[in-house]
Amino acid sequence: MRPNRTSLFTSKLLSLVKMAYDVRTALAEKDICGDLDLSVIGPDMPFQPKWMEEAHAMTRHQLGTTMRMEPIAGTCGMGLKRVEVKKDAASQQDQIVVLKPRVVLARVLDESP
Repeated sequence: MRPNRTSLFTSKLLSLVKMAYDVRTALAEKDICGDLDLSVIGPDMPFQPKWMEEAHAMTRHQLGTTMRMEPIAGTCGMGLKRVEVKKDAASQQDQIVVLKPRVVLARVLDESP
């Protein structure tokens, strides 16, 4: 009975140490990365070239106005955005796109064989 209690205590202590290490790692990443967040676009959102990039464009001349407001199928490459809190008002935040997410238009899935 004694070894079971010892092993149980050791396993509980080890899980606590792992959780503390994960918290320290997450805090260090927040310090290193600043306020960077992943940017992922959900399906059926309209394509907006200001905030996203098309991953599977057929040719350059097809990219014009036909892509505007087309629904996307989903994200195939994540982007990065920086969230900055305005000093004037605590509730307002600015999101600055650092790296645009790459998306696939729904049209591309319809046209594929």
